Amino acid sequence: TRSVLALLLVPNLHDGWCVLCLIGGSGVLLHIPLRRHLPDSPRWLALKGRTTEADALVTQLEQIAPSNTGRC
Repeated sequence: TRSVLALLLVPNLHDGWCVLCLIGGSGVLLHIPLRRHLPDSPRWLALKGRTTEADALVTQLEQIAPSNTGRC
């Protein structure tokens, strides 16, 4: 299915590799701003001795998570 998608997106095989590299590399552009907004993991914070921050983050995540975790 990837090859069909590639042929549909880039019908010109002469310069098509450039377009495919740009499409593939676009994930990096999304990764950079998202990384700044993601919090550190509670495990990492605890390993670094920042247990107060880790506990606060776990408490915050528990409030956000749905309460009916027993169902699929």
